[in-house]
Amino acid sequence: MKLPIKFKLDALKGPISNIVGKLGAVKGLLGLFGKKKKKKIDEDELDEDDFIPSPSRKNGDEPDEGDDSDDGLDDEEIPEFDEELTEEEIEEEAQKKKRLIMFGGGGAGAATILGIIAWLVMAPAEDGGSMPDPRVPLVVENLENLEAETFALDQALGRQPLTSSGAGAGQGTGQGKTLNELAAGATTGNAAPGAGVVVPATTKDAFAALSPAPRGTPLKPAPNYEMIEETDMGMLPRISEKGQTSFNEYSRPYEGKKSDKPRVAVIVSGLGHSRAATDAAINNLPPEISLAIDSHARGVSYWMERAREFGHEVLLTLPLESETFPFEDPGPGTLRVLSAPEENVNQMEWVMSRASGFFGLMGVAGSKFTTNDEQISFMLKAIKDRGIMFVDGGYTPFSLVPRIAFKEKVTWAAVEIDLDRKLEGSAIDLKLAEFEKLATSRSLAIGRISNSPVSLARLSAWIKTLSDKGIELVPVSALANKQLIR
Repeated sequence: MKLPIKFKLDALKGPISNIVGKLGAVKGLLGLFGKKKKKKIDEDELDEDDFIPSPSRKNGDEPDEGDDSDDGLDDEEIPEFDEELTEEEIEEEAQKKKRLIMFGGGGAGAATILGIIAWLVMAPAEDGGSMPDPRVPLVVENLENLEAETFALDQALGRQPLTSSGAGAGQGTGQGKTLNELAAGATTGNAAPGAGVVVPATTKDAFAALSPAPRGTPLKPAPNYEMIEETDMGMLPRISEKGQTSFNEYSRPYEGKKSDKPRVAVIVSGLGHSRAATDAAINNLPPEISLAIDSHARGVSYWMERAREFGHEVLLTLPLESETFPFEDPGPGTLRVLSAPEENVNQMEWVMSRASGFFGLMGVAGSKFTTNDEQISFMLKAIKDRGIMFVDGGYTPFSLVPRIAFKEKVTWAAVEIDLDRKLEGSAIDLKLAEFEKLATSRSLAIGRISNSPVSLARLSAWIKTLSDKGIELVPVSALANKQLIR
């Protein structure tokens, strides 16, 4: 893409000013050189036979003894020599210098003008490292580059590239494609319909099919200042002098501890970013459902207070490093395996300072972090000292959380099944059925589900069938330290 001529002219101001300055310096040097050269010529024109007057002789004086000069010259008149140039000669020299400078300056100026014209007219398209044309949106240029690179990658891997028509092998320019098509082509090269960028329907109307659940008894008000530590970061949970903990204070009370029924606990995750989705989860799900609010969401304290008013116990999410980080990125301040354990604890304390009233933290992602013995041990000890619970999000079957938590006597639980990895109604129904069998065979089970409209609708319908199936829905805190260690 060629630059506009205006930009090119602006870019030439600096080089032209530099050339003018150099010409001025050349002019000064030429003046000095001209004087020295003239003086040298005057001296060189005198050879050995030229008459050089002696400062001790004047016209008519006799020669000194030992003077070898011809006697015939004694009577000649000695000419007088002027050491300075006459006015005519000075004027002539000045004219020569002016002509020389004008000739040199004119030649340089003509060459510069010709170069500018050639550059403006004949310059090739700029490469990718040059300044982009401001008339073209940057995202268009980036999408075109991505599409070209993806096409080359598809060819190398033997995949069929996605074009504007959905198939074919042409590069294309991206025009005529939807945003989903562009994103799918840039990431997979040949994605199925519906993959790529998905804009979830999170308006209030999207949850209209949900019916309000009976409102539960509000939980205790938070914060309880006996279990608060004031720090520069904010208020952090602590164990009170009487031994009270946030886990006991802020979790939902459970009265059916002697029940023989299979028990299931469900955590709805990802709340706090969408007002419609968070309101739907709080208002339309029974109070036994535990809610996980994203620690990076706006208004964490507001949502936590609202949820507790409806009887829901609340977890805060803790972002942990995954095997595919940063491609799977749970958010800013992710706890990393290569970070110092103390640094990770500081970041975890920042998460805890976001609000008061949560009974525990739930790890998000973490398929890499939860398999590191040193980091998990250090983190769980810090959680134990704060008197809260840790829930493993269940992102890898190789997590060391249950084993280390049992060893360190930390209050813990672990998600065993992701109920809506595939956001389709029939797929969610199959997962819920699998969840029932798991709870029946183990007497208890913990699942995790997102806040999408289809997920909440299927979950709400499924909950209404549990009583007939002899399965009890309980808050996740009721299953703390009760799962098998595998």
